Amino acid sequence: LGAVMLLHFHIKLWIPLINPRSYDPVYETVDRICFSWRDPLIRWRGELHSAFVDHLYFNLFMFMFVCSFIVHHLYGRREFRTVFLASVLVQAFGAVCYLIAPAVGPFIYHDGANAHVTITQQGLLVIHQDLIAGGTDWLRIHTSQSLAAGLAAMPSLHIAASFVFLYYAQKYGRWMTWCYWPFFVWIVFEAMASRWHYGIDLVAGFALSCVSIYLANIWMEARQIVINDSE
Repeated sequence: LGAVMLLHFHIKLWIPLINPRSYDPVYETVDRICFSWRDPLIRWRGELHSAFVDHLYFNLFMFMFVCSFIVHHLYGRREFRTVFLASVLVQAFGAVCYLIAPAVGPFIYHDGANAHVTITQQGLLVIHQDLIAGGTDWLRIHTSQSLAAGLAAMPSLHIAASFVFLYYAQKYGRWMTWCYWPFFVWIVFEAMASRWHYGIDLVAGFALSCVSIYLANIWMEARQIVINDSE
């Protein structure tokens, strides 16, 4: 997982130099046509001025991440390995998907409803612009300090990864879904309300999670067959 995440963040940072095209105008158009229904909800979210609420997006995601690994490890090695493999596949495939049709995010068009995230976005956008202006020379000097500062909206890996956790909670430990479902719904909503992601990013993230889950399940089933045959 560490090796995949290291490569993941490198690719995410290098995107403007590997594929300098931007599909933000396309995704923004799709949002206006297909996702305008969420605008009243985003305006409502903007009225919730609370540091606690602003931090829920990342805090809930990290809770699902840590809790899923711990709980599934306690359930058994097979369960843990399946969740772990699906999670690794999301991060690995997600990094490659970033390169296909890259986008910075809707915050370049709209102010987000999350004050904390907005400050972060502005800082990351400055780094993104400096990278484009400085090219490989900038990367050589600043990569170590800015490795986790890459901007990539398509697909949403927070949605992809959190759905993986929700799916396996439903499969292996249904008692967790009592909190995982509202957590997942909030992450989906906040991903758009904070303007991290376009609506289409969430759809792509969900599709990526389904592919990762399918491949992880197939791999673990094949592995179990081999183990059974060897015994």
